[in-house]
Amino acid sequence: AYLDAVMDEYLNYKKETRANTSEGTLQAVSEQLTEQEKDLRTAQDELADFQRDNNLTVLQDQSTAASSYLGKLTTQLSDLKLELRLLDARVAEGPAEAGADTNLTALPPGVRLGSATLAPTTLPAEWLPAQRQLQELKLQREELGRFLRPKHPKMQRLNEDIARAEKILDQYRRETREQMAGTRQVLEARIATLEDSIKDWEAKLVDANARIAQAESLKLKVQRIQSLYDRLLHLLQNVDVNRNLARESLSIMERASAAEPVLPEAPLLFTLAALAGLAAGLGIISLVVRFDDRFTSLSELLNRFQEEIVGQVPDMGRHKSNGKLELVKQDDDRHMFAESYRNIRSSLLYGANEGERPRVLLVTSSAPSEGKSTVAANLATTLAFTGARILLVDGDLRRGGLNVTLETTREPGLSDLLRSQQVDLKQHLRPTALANLSFLPSGRLMQSSGELFLSATFDRVLQEAKDAFDYVVIDSAPVFAADDTTTMAPKVDGILFVVRNGYTRGNLARQALNQLYQRQAKVLGLIYNRANTASRNYYYYKYADYYHPKGKKRD
Repeated sequence: AYLDAVMDEYLNYKKETRANTSEGTLQAVSEQLTEQEKDLRTAQDELADFQRDNNLTVLQDQSTAASSYLGKLTTQLSDLKLELRLLDARVAEGPAEAGADTNLTALPPGVRLGSATLAPTTLPAEWLPAQRQLQELKLQREELGRFLRPKHPKMQRLNEDIARAEKILDQYRRETREQMAGTRQVLEARIATLEDSIKDWEAKLVDANARIAQAESLKLKVQRIQSLYDRLLHLLQNVDVNRNLARESLSIMERASAAEPVLPEAPLLFTLAALAGLAAGLGIISLVVRFDDRFTSLSELLNRFQEEIVGQVPDMGRHKSNGKLELVKQDDDRHMFAESYRNIRSSLLYGANEGERPRVLLVTSSAPSEGKSTVAANLATTLAFTGARILLVDGDLRRGGLNVTLETTREPGLSDLLRSQQVDLKQHLRPTALANLSFLPSGRLMQSSGELFLSATFDRVLQEAKDAFDYVVIDSAPVFAADDTTTMAPKVDGILFVVRNGYTRGNLARQALNQLYQRQAKVLGLIYNRANTASRNYYYYKYADYYHPKGKKRD
């Protein structure tokens, strides 16, 4: 009954959803169709208004006629300009040399003028006879000159006739030049008139073409809106028709029957499920053990590393106040926590170290968040409990934060001291709650601090610190975070390498130690941080009640 009711409700839900969806689609398409209808009417009205003011047929005829007439005018203008150039050439040549039958409007072979023609400008008919007569007179004078003297009456008469003929020819030349000048003025006037006409007709042609283009643009706009309107109308009709059609592809082929228990197979299924779960669990555990190389106990650390274990610090996360772990105190209620740092102090003071006891200690780790800063601060505090003069240095110039732990300012500090190149250590020190514990903060944070540790100034700072203090504890950057640590490592007396329980990876820690060894650094040992006190492998300093029994007042 339940399965049947669920299926019926599901099918009804599908129908309602389809109906609501179709209704929303129908409304959206209807609104768009209304908008497109308004746009279509507006575009049609614009086209109708334009057609009332402009007859497209007349505009096209005007454009064609103007184009044709403009071509004719251009041809006439070209002919007149050619005729003007020919006239200028004839004027430069001179009518006398051109001959008596020279036609000023004659063109070279194969060149014909259009409709622009002028009356032929030729020399007078008397020009040729006068020129021939002049030539005959000159020939007679030349023949008679061989027999007669120049002052002979016949010779003088011939000279007078020749002079008279030359005057007549000069008169003809002047008349011809005047005629050519008049013709040139007429040509120039006609050229100017044609150029003005061409400009007018070009303007008319441009205006007609612009109106035709505007009409075509309005038609295309109407067609585009009409096409979109038709598609929306077709879509609206399809949605309206299909809205009430049953398009559901799901149907109940057979109603559910009454349930019957299958008890004989249940134990087998439970057994198979348990075996499958056990196999999956074992597989997951084997994968985790194989690929996860993080340390979870001190025994794992001893098996994988040959370095000495200087000490182990218990996990005190549950004793944090306001997100901060308080530094160890002289009379600290955290018995295991305080005694673990005293144990590290004893290992450093009385460990099997060859030669002079290490005084400049560098605390580092392979990666961030492994607790090296906390270890460095508590170790310096524990050393100060002995009455020795201790200097705690925040050597992490990229992300140093010991000033927050000690509740003091960051600047000026180590980076400012190294950049100044004037070693004045006392001006950069900060006092702490312990009179014999001084603190040198990191100073202004830097992104490239490796060069500062290579400078001679850093060597002088270390030397001055060794002269002024019994022990110097330096908190440095992680080995794989920056090259600062491997740069400082050869300059200190010893290195304490911090590994964190359940966090530090064995391969990463091994590579970091190898880098320190390559730089000729002296690794004093490992500190196992945040050890699990509930583990059966941890049994250090668990018997606080032996010295502080309940109900007994302590001195």
